[in-house]
Amino acid sequence: VDAKIAAERLGVTKWKPSMVRETVQCAKCSKPRCLFSKDPLDWCALRFLHQRIQMARFVCGTALFDNSERVGRLLAQRQTLTCESPIEKAYYNPRKGRPEFVTPDLCTYCATAENLLDTAELRKRGRIKDEASERYPICSDCLDAGKAPIKLPRLKRKDSTSSLVLSRTDSQSLPTPDIDPSPNLL
Repeated sequence: VDAKIAAERLGVTKWKPSMVRETVQCAKCSKPRCLFSKDPLDWCALRFLHQRIQMARFVCGTALFDNSERVGRLLAQRQTLTCESPIEKAYYNPRKGRPEFVTPDLCTYCATAENLLDTAELRKRGRIKDEASERYPICSDCLDAGKAPIKLPRLKRKDSTSSLVLSRTDSQSLPTPDIDPSPNLL
């Protein structure tokens, strides 16, 4: 079964960060790869998943589960990723929607947690010109090797008659701020 068709069958039509239930680490590149599910997994499925992750020698682009297995019918993963692909954007913690599963910041290119540069440091080094956008984590080694910091999805303002609503371009939404949406703010 094609991975995209299997994902759609599970209700995963977009690779949303709020649908990441677990990650599995590639044995070759050490990058975490996301496992998606529309609904949270029950304790039995989670236990089986953790056992499989511990026993399997997962490599980017391969299926962790067969669709004949129960957990394989509950989870979807991107099989088009290679070891050269950056960490999936969905790996990084969304503002809401996934409190039960939090991921540590890693360099989007090499998956190290060492020498990470935040957006403020990238601006200080002159690697980001615009003041409004944020970037995914990048380590100093990858930056020095010429890899470009990747932009986070932009926050958009939407006009509403009752309140100002900020929403992420990747279909996530933030809590409505408690401010007066007067025309001079929009």
